[in-house]
Order: sequence, then structure tokens, then C-alpha cells
Amino acid sequence: MEDRWDRAPAGYLVLNDSGIIIHVNTTLLKILGWSQKDLQGQRVDVILPIAARIFYHTHLFPLLRMKGKVEEIYLSFRPRSGHDIPVLINGRRRYDLAPISNDLVIIPIRNRIQYEDEILRSKKAAEIAVLAQQEAEQALIQQYEQRLLIRQISQNIRDSLDLTHIFTIAVQEIQQFTKADRVAIFQWDQSPEISGTFIAEALGNKVESLLSADRLETRYLATYYLARKSAGDILVESQLPDLGMSDGLTRFESMEELTDLENSKAPSNQAICNYGPQRFQIQSQLIAPLLQGEKIWGLLFIHQCTEPRFWQLREVDLIRELAGQLSLAIQQADLFQQLQAELREKERAEAQLIQINADLSRTQALLEQLADTDGLTQIANRRSFDRRLDQEWARLAREQQPLSILLFDVDYFKRYNDTYGHQQGDRCLVAIAQAAQQVIGRSADFLARYGGEEFIIILPNTPRAGAMAVAEAVRQAVVALQLPHRTSPVASVVTLSIGVSSLVPTSEDTPFTPVHQADQALYQAKQAGRNRTQGWSP
Repeated sequence: MEDRWDRAPAGYLVLNDSGIIIHVNTTLLKILGWSQKDLQGQRVDVILPIAARIFYHTHLFPLLRMKGKVEEIYLSFRPRSGHDIPVLINGRRRYDLAPISNDLVIIPIRNRIQYEDEILRSKKAAEIAVLAQQEAEQALIQQYEQRLLIRQISQNIRDSLDLTHIFTIAVQEIQQFTKADRVAIFQWDQSPEISGTFIAEALGNKVESLLSADRLETRYLATYYLARKSAGDILVESQLPDLGMSDGLTRFESMEELTDLENSKAPSNQAICNYGPQRFQIQSQLIAPLLQGEKIWGLLFIHQCTEPRFWQLREVDLIRELAGQLSLAIQQADLFQQLQAELREKERAEAQLIQINADLSRTQALLEQLADTDGLTQIANRRSFDRRLDQEWARLAREQQPLSILLFDVDYFKRYNDTYGHQQGDRCLVAIAQAAQQVIGRSADFLARYGGEEFIIILPNTPRAGAMAVAEAVRQAVVALQLPHRTSPVASVVTLSIGVSSLVPTSEDTPFTPVHQADQALYQAKQAGRNRTQGWSP
């Protein structure tokens, strides 16, 4: 404590109730010209003139003892030089020490003005420091709020690829944050003409909407930007021309270096270009380009309409960053649309491919059917019969079940063709095929045209007796057709001779073993007089 008071700019004196000096700080020792050793333990009277001694004992100390403190008491001290020094005294009693002490702060009158000036300077410096701290705190708050706004808009961009939704939320949040009178987004048309429309907007009180305004009028707000910013940077205007100006000349108070109007791409009639801001009572504005790659897709407008507004650098930086985020949303949405278009094209191509494959499958099935079908009778042909015989032979060999083959042809068919003609002969073969197909009702049974007027039937899981019954049924069904055959020696109608073979497949035989046997049986039927069924026998 004493060390701190020794470094104080004012004098510091500690007395007990008897007036004995307990401590004198370095500042007061310098003022009085005494040393600590000279004064410590002495009565205070040694540094007080006679009048001051009387005043101390009769007024100052009694007042200090009664109230516990004294303020701004005028007194004189006598230094070692003998020239009295007028001072101001502030004091208080210290009850926390034993014994109780009286602490006095002594300021020479001649130093009072200097101290007051220093106090005022210190107070002003403190106020400046407090103000700077408040501004720094406010800047941090604004920076945090800006980061929060950017994060919210960025989150909306990540959560949605719908530009209408993104822009609607963005203009509302920007308008609320900047307290601007109008925040709007303009999109250029996809055409070589300089035209477009406003697609999103957020308004303050009593501000005209751009969405419902005439399209021709609002386009001048966009061409106004093009007339002044050819480099694609943000346009900052804190003071637009007076609304009453008719010559269209523009005055700026911009934080950005504006493009020289003589070198800009401004329309020839500058008054028309200025018409947009004047028409919508815009006094201050920020215009930031929204980019799609290197192309200007549209514009972000920040308008102040009620009064001019000097745009702060942090506000300009914020709008520039937000425009960058919205440009990113535009690029993402464009990429998404491209991907959707590619996906639709891929789906269309896949659908076409599926259709082509289906057509190919149908065509292939039709070709296979044509390859396996007899063109005249529309039943299976010899090729299809061979494949089916191999399949049934292998299956019945595993199951050790009987397989029967019926081989038949038309009796005296050459004479029939010679008598009735080949067309009628073809019709006769078709009728025989249909009649035979109706007899073999099981799905596993298989009828094929074997060649010329020869037909063959596969009867899986059918023993000899069953095969003979089916063969006889087929022969009678053809007779029942009553197809005239006046040149046949055996009957007046078309008849069949049928050979039948039945066996259980073994490894010693081949699939054509029963066919060969049926052919031999057919030969035996013909030798026996035709129009009959003949089973094979060794």
C-alpha cells in the first residue's frame, strides 16, 4: 500500500490521533524538502505554520474525527526552505488499522490546475477508450450478425435447389438485416436484347414494389448498372441525382472507383438511363452482379428511398459476399437443371433401349418361332422336333420312363396331288395337322411335320398301349375329315399309315432309335395294305 502511495502524483501523509507522523510519501517529501527519517515520529506541527497548527487542532482534526473524512480543506504547509505552500487536503480515518490512523492527501494549490487538466485528459482518454471499446464490441456484434446472415443464406442454398425459394428468403433476411427500404433481385432474359424482370423482393414501409411495376420501367434500373459498371463489380452510390434533374447527369459519392462515363457502355441518352432511379425514388443504392460463370445472370439491388444513406465499407463487403453466395446458388441450380436434363435424356434413352430390347426380343422370339415352325401347317418343323426329342430323351432317361414315337404319312399322297393339284394338297396337309393336334391333348405331347406328307408325334411318359391308342385316334380323326381321294386304292377318302415305337431310354440307345423303329413300323403298315396303325417289333 505504501509503495503505491509513494508513486502517487499527490502528497500522502499518515498521522495518528496524537498528531504523530507515521508515514510521508516520496511526493510530499520532495515538496517539503525533508526526508522520511527527518519527519517520521515527529508531530505534524513541525511542518505547519502557527495559524495552520491552530486550524488543524481546532477544525480539521476534530472534523475528521467526527465525520471520518474531510474534503477540499485549505491549509498551508511549511517546507524546510521556510516558504509556506498553500495546499488542499482530503482525508479519511482508517478504522481497519490498530491504532486508528488518519490518511491525508495533499495537493499544492499551484499543482491543482495541472492535476485537473491531467484528470480531464485522463477522463477524455477513458471516454475515448470506452467509446472505442463500445465500437469494437458493436463491430464484433455486427460481424457476428453478418456471419450469421451469410450462414443462414448459405444453409438455405445447401438445403434447396429452388432458386425462387432461395431468393425469397434471401431478400427478406438481407432487408431485415440492413434495414434498407427495398431489396430486390433482377434476372436478365435469356435473349440478346437488354431486358429482364424482377423475380424476388422485400420492402420496407410505404415503398413501391418493383414486382408489380411496368416491365419497361424496371429494366432501366438494370441498364443503369450496365451504364456505370462494365467490369461486373458492385456499384455503390450514397447520393443519387436530385429527382428534379432533367439533364440526366449523375453525381456520386462512392466508395468505389467508378468507371469513366466517357469510356462506359452507357446508352446514348443518359437521361433515359437515369429515369429508373428517379422513377422509384431511389436516393442511395448498392447494386451487385449475380454471376453465372463469367456471365452476368442478374443483379442484387439494395435501395434506400426515404433518405440518402452513406454505405459503410462493411455493408459493401457484406453485399459483395452475399452476392457471391447467391451466384453460387445460381450455378448450382443451373448444374442441377443440366443434370436433370441429362437424367431425363438418359431415362428417355433407357426407355428407348428397353423398348428396342423388347422389340428385339419379340422379333427374336418371332424369328425363333418361324425357324421352329412349318410355314404351311403352322406346327413344329423338323428342326424343332430334333431339339425337343433330345430334351425328352435326356429327361426320361433320368426318370426311366417310357417314350413313344408316332410316325405317319398320307396314303398315296402323290396321286392326290396329281389329281387335285398342289394347292389342294397343301390344304389337305393343313387339315391333317389340325386334326392330329386336336387328338394329342396333353401339353407335353409334341406334333411336328417331319417332311413332305410325313408327320411325327412325341408322346413322353407313354407306354406302347397308350401310344397305339393315340395313333389309332389320329388315324380315325383323319378319316373322319372325309377328304375325297378317288385315286386311292385303299379308300375313297384320305387315309394315314402310322408306325409306333415305344421304349425306355438307355445309354445303349440314341434319341433316334425310336424314330428309326417307328419308321420301320410305318414301312410294315404300308406293306400290310396301308390305312392302319402298326407297332414296332424286332
